[in-house]
Amino acid sequence: MAHLTEMFPDADLLTQLTPEDLAPAVLSLARDALQNGIVHPHAIFQQVNGPSHDHSKGYPQGKKQAAENALNGAWNWLQRNGLVIPQAGINGSNGWHQISPQGEKIAAEGNFESFKQAATFPKALLHPAIADRVWLCLARGEYDTAVFEALRTIEIRVR
Repeated sequence: MAHLTEMFPDADLLTQLTPEDLAPAVLSLARDALQNGIVHPHAIFQQVNGPSHDHSKGYPQGKKQAAENALNGAWNWLQRNGLVIPQAGINGSNGWHQISPQGEKIAAEGNFESFKQAATFPKALLHPAIADRVWLCLARGEYDTAVFEALRTIEIRVR
């Protein structure tokens, strides 16, 4: 099980990453911190203090707040993109989350980069006739299906 301070020994490197670049590491940390299929973001944020058995390996006091802010940005990116979702019921009301099926798939397959690129592709760039069908396929990383759906729509229109 990886720990934040092992993945990023230098707090300055952690704080300089964009949320989308830090998100794969936060998703991995969330998977490692799962308890009965759910995780609280605090389990990740508290890792700035170092491993529970050795707080001397945590980030310097003056850099902890910036590190927590960077982690929070990455966590919010994961939420906005549907990779972590609030747990239903009282657990969700208390801040507990679960990793979505799409988040599990991306984490297990290690294809985070392709998801990140697809998620940043603006739907508005697609022609309205194909946008709804194609964009969702792109976001899922199903490029062959996206091309097929686009060509199929064009074929129907041409006919």
